[in-house]
Formats: sequence, structure tokens, C-alpha cells
Amino acid sequence: MIFSRRHYRKDWMIECDICVIGSGAGGSAAAWAAAHKNRNVVVIESGPAWTPADFNQRESDMYARLFRNGGGTSTVNQGIGLLQGRCVGGSTVHNLNLIKRLDDRLFAHWKKEFGLEHLGLDELTALYDEAEKLMNVHPMTEPDVNANNAVFRKGCQELGYHWAFLRHNRRGCQHSGFCELGCAYDAKENAMKVWLPQAMERGARVLADLHADRLQFTGTRAVSLHASLRHPLSRDIEQRVVVRARQFIVSASATGTPALLQRSQAPDPYRRIGRHLRIHPAVSAVGLFPERLNSWMGVPQVFESVEYLGEEGSKGLRIWLIPTFAHPAGLAGMVPGPVAEHQRQMRQYAHMAAVSAMLHDESEGEIMASGDQETRIAYWPELADRRRLLDGLREAARILLAGGARKVMLPFRQPVELEKIHDLERRRTSDFEPLDLPLLAVHPMGTARMSDDPKTGVCDSTGKVHGLDNVYVADTSLFCTSTGGPPQLTAYALGIRVGRAAAAA
Repeated sequence: MIFSRRHYRKDWMIECDICVIGSGAGGSAAAWAAAHKNRNVVVIESGPAWTPADFNQRESDMYARLFRNGGGTSTVNQGIGLLQGRCVGGSTVHNLNLIKRLDDRLFAHWKKEFGLEHLGLDELTALYDEAEKLMNVHPMTEPDVNANNAVFRKGCQELGYHWAFLRHNRRGCQHSGFCELGCAYDAKENAMKVWLPQAMERGARVLADLHADRLQFTGTRAVSLHASLRHPLSRDIEQRVVVRARQFIVSASATGTPALLQRSQAPDPYRRIGRHLRIHPAVSAVGLFPERLNSWMGVPQVFESVEYLGEEGSKGLRIWLIPTFAHPAGLAGMVPGPVAEHQRQMRQYAHMAAVSAMLHDESEGEIMASGDQETRIAYWPELADRRRLLDGLREAARILLAGGARKVMLPFRQPVELEKIHDLERRRTSDFEPLDLPLLAVHPMGTARMSDDPKTGVCDSTGKVHGLDNVYVADTSLFCTSTGGPPQLTAYALGIRVGRAAAAA
């Protein structure tokens, strides 16, 4: 059952075996796994519970409903916007369904560098298999290719770049193109549709609209979670709820999880909680085409290119290239220029296509809890990563031009327009400052990273927080570095594993 604000009564006390804090990929999988071990599970979610009937495909409504801060979250220097879900199902409700496994070489690096004694590749592979089967993961095929994706493929082919179909977790997709605003057709095989309902069938309860304030400890054990129902506008506390549990699994995202641990004053002798933040910052180029493309229609992202993703032996840029597009409000941020020029460009919306360059970042940031609700995100890529982003932006432009664009717009503060590939070299720049170039990130990770050495990690390789007997983490906070691709499958896989570990404890 899902409880929401109308169900709560004053000073409610709940008891359960396992309390899961957060209902995104990691939290839903942990709840699913623990419920299948016949444990009494309660899931706490700060956002509301929506259904497909609520997804009206209007940007003004859906950003406010589905995204933290209405989609307005950013780093402290305002240089990077960060989109995160805030509803039952978390970011799996608005993501684009991309499924990708962690590269075996990267996992080997994690294992060697961070001493993941209790997690092996065979076990991770089996967890991937289990999650993919549950979510109907399959490769995209030719009928899924819309005009924007076709431009991307053509550009890669003309340049001789790698390209390949991605895999998605969809069933019954109507090719509406509104994935990032919630699927009104309920075609996403995600936390909201698959994992949480199956957990609830086995008795799990989901408590929506509850802000997790702090964990209370007695010695090295957490004994309760103090949560609150807050007014949707003022955020004043209206009701308090206390959850007492034998085990706690924190799955509040790579920003929310460290903030909760910090507010709770969890043990952190080596000051690792909230550190090592990676976010996959991305930048996009927009191409203008002679023909009408209607790029907002159809599956948004069908292809990828790893031409420049590899760290060694693959040109070393650490850049993942993908087709991208958005509905008008979202795309407006990718189109540069003063008001009159911006309006003129946006009138050609139906003739646009876009390509994003996402960075497999080596730079690190930090999450800092501020007060009882706020979270500060400090992150700005180092010079080497900024230069990689610029090189990635040029490659995105190159793909669009090779794909048939008559003009490509690069969204610098001082707009740059290109008509020929050789213009890329004439317009070369080597650096940029915050607000010079709009950057967007959707994959925060690493802020409670796994390491069996408490000097280098927050959690051991079972997901249990160092120094605590009954507190686990199950979300992308566990990642040791950035992944260079969509993280949701690994979050689901680790969530299953942590849910079973907590159930067995």
C-alpha cells in the first residue's frame, strides 16, 4: 500500500524489520529483495505518489511534479544544473530508460583500487541478469529510430565513428516522445511500475510525502528514523513520523544520502561522507536542418557512440556521445542568443536536432547538508575535464554537420554558429568559466562510495556503513568513480544485493 499526506496522524510511530529511505532504483530494488525474504519493509519517500493518469505531458506541470526543486537544482556556483527525481519511483519515473552494464575493465579497477573483497564480477553479472529479466530489457531496433536519432547515426557513419543501438527497459511503448515528463502510457518497466508493486504484494508499505530528517543512534546501531510531513510551499512541519526498524537502508540519492548521514551525525572519522562526488556533466550542440524533423516525437535516445569514451586506446576524451532532444522549455536552454534572436531560432524548433557530449568525469565535488532540509552541491570540473567537454562539444557539432545540418549552434554566452566542419578549428577555445556554457547533469554518484578500507570509503563492499551495525546504502552513492554511462541498472543490481544483505542480518 502507498500512504500519502492524507493518511498521516500526529506523532505516528511505525515499527518494521527494514526501513528503506528513498524509492528510486536502488531503494525500490532493496525493498523488493527484502520483501521477497518475507521481511516487514517500510519505504520512505520525500516526494508525492503519482500515477500515469497524472502525467499530462505539460512541461510546466511535470517539472514541478517530478523533479527536485522543480528542475531548478544547481551547483553552488550556478554553473551546472542537476536534474533529480522527487516522487515515488525517483528518477526512474522521468529517465529515458537507458540500460547499460558497468564496463568490466572499470569494475576491475574498482575492485583493485578500493578492495571490494565481498563483491565479484560473477555476482554482479548475475544481479544484472536478474534485474534485466524483471524489467524486460531489450535492444532498440529500427522501428524505434526517430528523425533525431537518424541524424546522429548518419553523422557517425559519415565520419566513420562507432555507433550502436542502446538497450531499454520498455514494454508497450507508444513512441510519444514524452519520456522525461513521465510516461502517460505506463510503458516504463521501472521502480514505480515493477519493483515497488511487487514489494507491496509481499507486504511492503510505501510512505510518500515524508522528509527523512535524521537517524537516531544508540551506540553503533540506528534505532529510529525521524521523518516529517511538511507543507508543500512553506516546508513547515505539519506532522512527525518515527520509524523504528532493525535495519536501515539509505537510498536517498547521491545528494540526499550523504546529507541525511551528515544531519544524523553518522560516524565519519576520515571525513568521507559527501566527498568524491561525480556527476557526468554534459553539454549539447543543436543543429538546424532544411527539412522538418519533429525531433520531439519518438523514442528520445536509441543510439550511442563510444568513439571517444575509452580512457586508453580510444582517443582518450572520456566522452560519451548520444542523440538528445527536449520539449520546447527544455530545448530553450540549449539554444543561445539574446531574446529576439532566441525567439527567431526557437521558431525553427521543428527543424532542429541535437547531440550531447557527456563526460566520464575525473573531477570530484562534495555534498554538504545545510540546515534540516537544504543540500549544497559543490562541483566544478577541473581544467582537463573542461577541455574534454569542449572537445566533446566539437564532436557533437561535427556529427550534426556530417548528418546534414546547415548550421550548428553552440550555446556559449557569446553564441557560436558553425556552417562547415573547418569552422570548428577556427572557433577553438581552450577553457570556460561558470555560466559561459550551460552544463547539465543527471547522474550524481560516489558520495558514500564502497571500499573495504574505511579510510577511503564510507561503506564496505556489502553496502554497510563503516562504524555502524545496521545501516546500509543502496544507491549510486556507492559507486567508486563515475561510470561513463547510465547508472540505473547498477543501482538496481546493488539495491537487490543490499536488500538481501539487510534481510539476512
